[in-house]
Amino acid sequence: LIESQIQELYVAYFGRPADVEGKSYWSGSSTGVSTTLEFAANMHSQSEFQDAYGSKTTATQVNQIYQNLFGRDADAAGLAYWTGQIGNNTLQLAEIAVHLIWAAKNNDGGAADKTALENKVAAATAFTTDVEADATAQLAYTADDATAFTTAKTFISGITATAATDAEIDAQVTTIKTDYTTNVVAGSTYSFTTGVDDFTGGSKNDTFKGVSDADTAAANTF
Repeated sequence: LIESQIQELYVAYFGRPADVEGKSYWSGSSTGVSTTLEFAANMHSQSEFQDAYGSKTTATQVNQIYQNLFGRDADAAGLAYWTGQIGNNTLQLAEIAVHLIWAAKNNDGGAADKTALENKVAAATAFTTDVEADATAQLAYTADDATAFTTAKTFISGITATAATDAEIDAQVTTIKTDYTTNVVAGSTYSFTTGVDDFTGGSKNDTFKGVSDADTAAANTF
């Protein structure tokens, strides 16, 4: 699999750019996945998609993939066609994003969808590249931090006819880094008093503030 295929299906099923670890994993041959149909089936089965949409109807799942790829609801004819193809077992629900992507790229009348798809994938690719180049961003943009994924999803969902600029992409990466530092790395601040203090820090980077008075014999109390 090449990166554009990976990004297309991350956008299709998760609505976000690939994280660095995920991109690296699916790019490797050890996964046993060599086609986009196989990859799509794997993405569809992931908890990130299943927890949100797995219990929904076929039509709702197809429509969500339309939203993720093209930034719009499915049109009536398209929704009826694709759900019909799934219903009669001509196509598989787990692989439907591959067919939607192909249709947007190759069918007449799909220019707007093709543009939206290309813009979303270009932004996703640049986003992942920026994250990969920054250690803090890599730590922030993982499944351990749902806020980062939400930020990325909101960003990608807003891209349709107009391509994202480098500055806009950089700003999103800065946001996930700031949120990570604030919510995950930074801990609590504790201030010493003139009395006896008993502080217990947490797992984050806590700050302890106090003043040592050099005029007293007990200047070494902390």
